[in-house]
Formats: sequence, C-alpha cells, structure tokens
Amino acid sequence: MPGSASLSFTDPYQYQERIRPAEVQIIATARGEFRAILSQVELHRLTLQCGWQSLPAMARAALHWSRSSIMFHTGTAQPIRADGTDLDSDVLALGAPGEEHFFQTSSNCSWATLTLTPETYTAARTTLVADHFNPTMRNCIVRPPPVAMTRLRALHHRVMRLVPSAGSHGAHRQIVRAAEHALLAAVVDCLEGEGNRTVARLGSRNSTTIMRRLYELLDQSGSVPLYLMEVCARLGVSRRTLHAACAEHLGLGPHRFLWLRRMRLARQALIAADPRLATVTGIATDLGFWELGRFSVHYKWLFGESPSATLGRRRV
Repeated sequence: MPGSASLSFTDPYQYQERIRPAEVQIIATARGEFRAILSQVELHRLTLQCGWQSLPAMARAALHWSRSSIMFHTGTAQPIRADGTDLDSDVLALGAPGEEHFFQTSSNCSWATLTLTPETYTAARTTLVADHFNPTMRNCIVRPPPVAMTRLRALHHRVMRLVPSAGSHGAHRQIVRAAEHALLAAVVDCLEGEGNRTVARLGSRNSTTIMRRLYELLDQSGSVPLYLMEVCARLGVSRRTLHAACAEHLGLGPHRFLWLRRMRLARQALIAADPRLATVTGIATDLGFWELGRFSVHYKWLFGESPSATLGRRRV
C-alpha cells in the first residue's frame, strides 16, 4: 500500500535499520554528534527515499534480491564515493538486485534513491522504447542527458513533497498513479537517452571481493572485536592488499576502520546496558580496550561525552 514517512535520528544504528530495501551498515568516521533525516515514499511499484546525515561516514549496502536501485547525490557538498567512483551531481549509480555496494563521504551528505523491480523497469522500457531488447539494470554509473537528469531529480523532489500531503483517499490514489507513470518515463529517458552515457568500473573486482569477505567476517563475529593480524590471516591476504581494498572502498586503512568499529560497538553496548548491572570498565575491556584512560579520552573526543555519561543516560 502507498504510504510515506519522515524520520529523524541521533543513532546511526536506528538510521541504518530504516533504510529500504537494503541491509545497510553505517560507521561515522569523524567526531561529533550524529544526526540524520530519512524520508520515504512508497508507491505501488516504486520506492523513493531521501537521506541526510551530519557526519562523514562509510557504509555497506546490500540490496534486496528483488529490487534494482537508482541513486544520486542531491547536495552541494563533496560527492559521495560509491565503490571507488565519485558520484557527481549529474550521474546516477545503478545497483542490480542482491548486489553489495560500498560508500564513503568526506563531509555531511544528502542522497536520494528510487528502487523498483527489474520487471517493472523492463515493462516500462519495452513499452516506451518499443524494441525487443531485453534490458536489465546492471552495476554501473550513468551520465544521462542533462534534460533527462534534471527532470528525474525534479520529479523525485516533487513526489517526495506532494504524496505525503495528499488529501482525500481518491486524490491520493490519483496522485500515486500519475507520479508513478511520470517517474517511470523519466527513468527510461535517463537510462536509454542519446546523451553522454558512461559505464564506469565500480571498484576493482579483487578489492570488491576482499571487502565483501571482510564484511562477512565482521557479520560472523558479531560484537567480538577483530584485529588487523587475525583479519589478514582469516581472509588470506596481506596487510598491503587489505589496506588497498579499504582505501579504495572506505577511504581509510583497515586499522582505523577496525578501531572505529570497536568504538561504535562500545557506544552501542553502553547505550543498551543497564547502569545498575554494567560498568564502563567491563564493557571497554570486553571490547579489547585495555588502557581505560585512553579509551575514555578517545571516546569523549569521538562522541562528545564521556563513556559514563552514555551509560548513565540509558533509555527506558
């Protein structure tokens, strides 16, 4: 059923859980208070999203097996980097169903997506273009004709604003129908136009494979801390190879990445813990922080409050 939502977050874990339709993991890479806004509109065949976050971050997104994704950059800040390629304001990043992608930002950022089933796109393209080619959305970067790109961005923005404010049920139904037809036509124009189309290599095949295996290892470990030497051993790669893959896809080295992950795990554990039963020392040492003074200093620098303050304000 069509619907809409607009949500605000101060916790990256809650933010990533609401992004659809994909499994997303986000780690902020700079100090400060994390804030994010996520707006979603569900039509009959299309799902639209707009997101904004306050801190630079790295993220992994695994698309649902039944949906293709179109993503573009909506802000004026530095471009989003997707699988080692910069997403400037005039390009679209296409994602195939079930595929994983790695993103990094160097500042606060805003983004937009449109997702649909491959069958929906095939039907729209076949109808409008009228040929017998069997099109599919593959992982690539597309630079559409400027007029088509401008139209898609404007339609996306208007639908995100208009659908939530529709009045009666009948008006809402007609708005959804009209918006969906306009958006599908705009997508076909962008992907099948005569303009300058660029199919970019999204990350080297070897480094992308290494990153996927790294995240699989992290998923398997849960909240258990991992360290550089054991990661290299379990992946069967050298430190230099792992560093090159992380630098390409995440914008930082594996040692920094694993440290940030541990710090985020510590914050998540402190927020979830009962201060009557848990201590900062116990949580920190469970995550391998054996110099508690340094841990407290780094934690406060990264999150803007002491570990004890996070533990003490547990939500009930």
